[in-house]
Amino acid sequence: MSMRAAVLVGLLTACDDRSPRRPEPPPRPSPATAATSAALPSEAPAPLSADDDAVARCTARDRAALPVALRVALADLGDDALVEDACRMDVAIRGRAPARCAALSVDVLRRSCVVRVAVASARPADCPGAVGEIGRDAVCVALAARDPGLCAAARVLERQRCLAIAAGRDAPCDALVPELRSECARGLEEWRSVLPPLAHAAPRDVDAARNGWVPSDGGATEPVPWLARGLLLVDDGSVEIVDPHTGWDDGRATDDGGFWVAVHAVPSHAPTAARAALRTPRGERLGTDEGTLAAVVHLAAVPRRRGDRVVGRVRLTPTGPLAGAPRELRFDTFVRDVVPASLLR
Repeated sequence: MSMRAAVLVGLLTACDDRSPRRPEPPPRPSPATAATSAALPSEAPAPLSADDDAVARCTARDRAALPVALRVALADLGDDALVEDACRMDVAIRGRAPARCAALSVDVLRRSCVVRVAVASARPADCPGAVGEIGRDAVCVALAARDPGLCAAARVLERQRCLAIAAGRDAPCDALVPELRSECARGLEEWRSVLPPLAHAAPRDVDAARNGWVPSDGGATEPVPWLARGLLLVDDGSVEIVDPHTGWDDGRATDDGGFWVAVHAVPSHAPTAARAALRTPRGERLGTDEGTLAAVVHLAAVPRRRGDRVVGRVRLTPTGPLAGAPRELRFDTFVRDVVPASLLR
């Protein structure tokens, strides 16, 4: 099955969040306007660009090749533009032209087009923002960077699918529960036309015991799972130590009775004051901006680029009316991506 055909079948069976953008019909001309227009010589149509011509030929060919049942289904859904969208995506990928993705009429296809063009052209900076998280789409970044180790930055299902795409086979999907394996393996054949299999398709091995809160009594570290997904390095050199799901919005944190924390640190081997916020299990929010928290960061390994190791600790001390014992957060993880500050909002 071709990638364009797979796109069409997948949308018909699985896509419930389509939002087609159909142009409004042109206004009906008045009789006077119509008479005047008829008296004038008709204008020659603007010549098609090479890409537009390729889309037109592809659309005509694929529509003619569609099974009757699929053509009827598309017509009944009012989505006959999907064939043209699939061809536009194909032309955009082949031409490594992300700007052409904007012409697609369906939201989910526009995003898929941007991801595939970024991966095909090996440009992680062109990856779209993550859905529901800060930073860029982790799977797109890993594949575009040709670094399967960065798949560790994705959520569990996406992580295994990322590894499967990178490896060019569905074996990584076997690590998931049976109910999720078919979703993980979906469309791998079509991805091979965008990205050839990569060597050493394995995620980074991050030790949970080295990423979490250090108890004051010297006991075992209390793991902080999102640290294993890596940290963001801002293009000004600073490091964001924060849950990618919440960012600096503690209102999005899960109510698991634990601490929520966000730290903005300037890399330095020496202990350095940092901007930070902390929410306690009792719901109290402390912050350096409010003068109720002091934060000092020490980085043993200063990161410079995507994939670099990040090792250090943050010492957080409540001050003012809520003054109390300090807490220490330790981490030994990696840089998941290098991003502009605008992607952290």
